[in-house]
Amino acid sequence: SNTYGYIDLNLKRDIFKDKKVRQALTYGLDRKNLIKTIFGKYGQVCNEPQSAASWNYNNDVNKYEFNTKRANELLDEAGWKKGTDGIRNKNGKKFQFHYLASTNNPVNEILIPIMQQNYKKLGIGVIVDSMEFETTQNKIKSGDYDMSFMGGSLGANPDQSTVFKTNGAQNDSGYSNKKLDEEMNNALQEQRFDVRKKDYQNVWKIINDDLPQMFIYQRSDMWAISSRVSGIDITPYKDFTASLWKAKLK
Repeated sequence: SNTYGYIDLNLKRDIFKDKKVRQALTYGLDRKNLIKTIFGKYGQVCNEPQSAASWNYNNDVNKYEFNTKRANELLDEAGWKKGTDGIRNKNGKKFQFHYLASTNNPVNEILIPIMQQNYKKLGIGVIVDSMEFETTQNKIKSGDYDMSFMGGSLGANPDQSTVFKTNGAQNDSGYSNKKLDEEMNNALQEQRFDVRKKDYQNVWKIINDDLPQMFIYQRSDMWAISSRVSGIDITPYKDFTASLWKAKLK
């Protein structure tokens, strides 16, 4: 599928501003177990905002394998220390956040208990605010949220400047990375295919390290096609109906 699922972080919140904290949250979440429970074999862990089917996909990035020990180390390095109640705190502020959850969402139904269990071991409190999808979107647009699950749609053109570039039209989280802005500009202006491919792979590597979002999964689609049918193109970039006029029956 030419989509990916991720957890959107409000980077205007102090608790998410440190890259080490974002990395710790990713290491500390058992994404493989989550994906297996939701999709079975029709899903895989995602570590960049790009489809594995894309020509510019970069598999040479940090995989953030589930590692509670590493997550705890990063939180210690970031100055978040566990108190007597087991909850981490820094400068007198407890590490707890509100997870904005849209109701009747099968991903949230499975993700939330796994997240709460995983993050409890890190000394992080998760408060769940459940509401209708439209309400969650309005709160995200207004910046009135900490964290929420989202899905991103991708196109054949890999550019995602609107999402990740400083002041991008869809950059609701307040993310800004000048080095990434420069790399995205280079990729947009480059016309040589091989160079442009490397430019975008650099973009994904920067994003993978900085983690403005917590990448969760890429979903796979299954299509059932009769052996009598030929001529239909199956691709993540368009629906099969686009080539239906070329179909032939044996």
